[in-house]
Amino acid sequence: MKRTLDRLPSTAALLSAWLCLFTLTAPAAITTWTNPSGGRWDGPGNWSNGVPNSSNDAAIFNAEEGNAFPVRILGVQSFTVGSLQLNSAVGGGPIFETNPGTINLEGAAATINVQTHPVPFRPG
Repeated sequence: MKRTLDRLPSTAALLSAWLCLFTLTAPAAITTWTNPSGGRWDGPGNWSNGVPNSSNDAAIFNAEEGNAFPVRILGVQSFTVGSLQLNSAVGGGPIFETNPGTINLEGAAATINVQTHPVPFRPG
């Protein structure tokens, strides 16, 4: 019986450490800007899956040709993402207005991915 009690503290410590390890890591949220007219970064209605503000989050902006739109980060606001993806056609996409707010890229795999889709040439 004493043998089981001696192992109990180490088992409890191991279980506690395991639970802490898995509860501290939040799952990545992928959220896409949904307002083609522009708006505030912190507006929940401007995003498909909530406002991105974590190094685990990916913020995606899609745009059509000729549709440039403002994304405003006003005052002293600061937002953090792990990935910023800009998918835009010629003359389209987000125009970030920061006054003096910031967008921070953080995380081990922090990336900015820019995809442009040029207008195909059609000879006349």
